[in-house]
Amino acid sequence: MHKRLNIRCLDNVLDLEELQTLYVYVKSSIGRISCLRDKDRNKWWGSGFFISEDGLIATAHHVIGNGLDLVFTVEDGREYTVDVVADEPHSDLTILKVRNAASERFTALPLEQTGKLQASSFCTALGYPYAHHKQIIVSPGTYVESHTTELSLFRSRHIFQMRGVDGQSGGPILCGKEVVAVVSERHDFPDSPLPGIEAPPSTDLLSLLQAAR
Repeated sequence: MHKRLNIRCLDNVLDLEELQTLYVYVKSSIGRISCLRDKDRNKWWGSGFFISEDGLIATAHHVIGNGLDLVFTVEDGREYTVDVVADEPHSDLTILKVRNAASERFTALPLEQTGKLQASSFCTALGYPYAHHKQIIVSPGTYVESHTTELSLFRSRHIFQMRGVDGQSGGPILCGKEVVAVVSERHDFPDSPLPGIEAPPSTDLLSLLQAAR
């Protein structure tokens, strides 16, 4: 069943019915991002997801950096050339747009608009492991807290207790059916071995989306 659905849940927290429901909901929205980086033109990978029907895609800034030849590949193997339309390095957020999208419409994931989450809310981070665009990896976990940083006007960070995988950066973190944050980096809890993820909230992404428009 997992192989047929091209999705896998870490730690087997979701049962098959829940996994199938999630797969149907996200499979057309989430994709793998590849680009060429550095002087040796090495290939880098990460994840991203559609946030508008006309082809806007959210990801993490560090996934693409100053990369060239950006390509977004969705679950069914279709590839799209994409361009950067808005970027906020300090928040680790970037918005891309499908080039020459014409009349094609894409399946966007809705963004949570308040930035408020209840402690211990169940959430899932989604994305693709490095160099593997055919299987979505689901990281289940819970929201812990938010904190602030002095780096920029984009100050908030949501902290989640969940285990991520390489290549998942730039993917969405869902609470229910809404995106509440974008996977950014691992988080170390003081005096605790539990894995964590640190992520800019959807409200910061919404602010950047206004700039992209």
